[in-house]
Amino acid sequence: MANVTLRALRKLCRQSRHQACSFHLSSSRQEAVIISGRKLSRQIRNEARDDLEEWVAAGNRRPHLSVVLVGDNPASHSYVLNKTRAAAEVGISSETILKPSSISEEELLDLIEKLNSDHRVDGLLVQLPLPGRLTEELI
Repeated sequence: MANVTLRALRKLCRQSRHQACSFHLSSSRQEAVIISGRKLSRQIRNEARDDLEEWVAAGNRRPHLSVVLVGDNPASHSYVLNKTRAAAEVGISSETILKPSSISEEELLDLIEKLNSDHRVDGLLVQLPLPGRLTEELI
């Protein structure tokens, strides 16, 4: 039954890609609105950039993101690159700190503590997954 309902809803929404599609679910009436994820993303980034520039123009320091990337996982490198590009798009400065997969937990925790103590760092991201011998829960 659920598959039939889902197919019917999809058919309704396909008929008109840019209009709201009305349908009923149980006793309540709900309306589905088709949105463009790309347009919404662009709008959010533009608003964030404008807000940030206003913040900086008011005499505040530009936010800074530090990303710690351990090892050479290609997917992680790509993901971090996308994050730093997105940060740059809205005006956030960032740095990527590359560490070899041979780093010890103690060394990594020391680096995190150092970055947490740095008044210039506003955001800290340790990219997962970490190499298998490092305990993600501890980090």
